[in-house]
Amino acid sequence: MNARDHNAAGEFSVDIELSGIGLYLWDAERTKVTLVLPDGRDNGKESKHLDGTRAVPHAGYLRFDLRNLNPELKGLNVARRVGSPAWEVVYRFHHEEIRLGLPEADGSIRGDLVVPDFSDFAPLLEPIPNLLAPVPPNMVLMRTELIGGEFTTILDTGSWEIPRHLADGARPKAQRFGSEVHWTRTLKGDCLDLRVVPFADQDEAVDIRLYPILEENASIPSIQLKIANLCENPLEWTELGESDVTTPDDDFRWLYRLLRPRPRTDPRFRNLCPVPVPIIRSTTKHGSLRKCFSAQLS
Repeated sequence: MNARDHNAAGEFSVDIELSGIGLYLWDAERTKVTLVLPDGRDNGKESKHLDGTRAVPHAGYLRFDLRNLNPELKGLNVARRVGSPAWEVVYRFHHEEIRLGLPEADGSIRGDLVVPDFSDFAPLLEPIPNLLAPVPPNMVLMRTELIGGEFTTILDTGSWEIPRHLADGARPKAQRFGSEVHWTRTLKGDCLDLRVVPFADQDEAVDIRLYPILEENASIPSIQLKIANLCENPLEWTELGESDVTTPDDDFRWLYRLLRPRPRTDPRFRNLCPVPVPIIRSTTKHGSLRKCFSAQLS
């Protein structure tokens, strides 16, 4: 019995792994959050952040299992690689919106999004104009909305501090964040319609229909996606390992290109340099420690 037969008019789950540099913008009711990825691609010349430091290029992409396009494809039902599909489809973002075809939410988004919050350590900042407009500034690589569902954050093993010279100036506190976040939601039906819409020409939109897969020992079928914006080993293949993190999260600076000081901000704070970034304060011997943190603005 294939996944489509098993799930006829039933339920399936959508599980999206979110990794790397991105900005989560909450709505007032917290029923929806918009994820905006800054464009950190290599532009052919050395790029610098707002504070003059070197900007390391990042790649933004969507990944899903080839079986989600057609669960009846023969020979693809092989053991999954650890952390990624054996047959993965990768689409690299280029100034577009990803519309997930989600129904309205029946309540607020549940769970915890444990990433740095600009409202805490830099409350004088706000999104740049038109960040959520139909055609946003060119700095936006990709934008998508997550409606309802639940967040689960995989916390890194290290503790981080973020300087507060753009807030109250108090000594920062050590916190644990997660560079890997999962958003999940259970839907009714037997497929998910995903639309890739270029900001510049919506007539060039591409529609993709994804079907859930019933994995071994799972109670209902699922569609597992990944949205990422990363530098070294951008596909995060376990065969290539992880880089040692011994410096501040310099890549966090990419997010400041999506923000600006609020009007009538105290002139003393209009100069954002140096921009606050997470700084390592302690680590443990076991577990994962990564950087490229996303952030939220609540």
